[in-house]
Amino acid sequence: MIKRLLLSVFFVTLSFVGGVASIAGVIDRKSGDYIPVPRMIAPVTSEVNISGEREVSFKWDAHAGRNDPGRFYIFRLYSGKQATEDALMVKEELASEAGISISSERFVPGQFYTWSVQQGYTGKGKSDKGYQTFQVIKE
Repeated sequence: MIKRLLLSVFFVTLSFVGGVASIAGVIDRKSGDYIPVPRMIAPVTSEVNISGEREVSFKWDAHAGRNDPGRFYIFRLYSGKQATEDALMVKEELASEAGISISSERFVPGQFYTWSVQQGYTGKGKSDKGYQTFQVIKE
């Protein structure tokens, strides 16, 4: 009886710890370090007005990231609401969290676009991707 109770407590504890680790974010399998998803700053609205704009600027920050050497970001821009390889318009690996600007001529008013950013460290893995979808308007 006590053996069953101890075994049950063990499995409940193990399930709880595993659930917390998966909810917390990405844990690099090699080093055990948590790599947070970058905080997306702009654009984060459902519409982006390109009237009179030469570029659309995409910005993010590390959120709760470490300042270890070798930090980089992978920016992706997709045409449409789905982040699929056939919809990929731009993919850039950047050393800075400052962001990237894309010419407004690449955007069609009325169309939807999805952007994502992922944080990584050289030799230590990557975070999950953060996603944001918006519709381009021109007034």
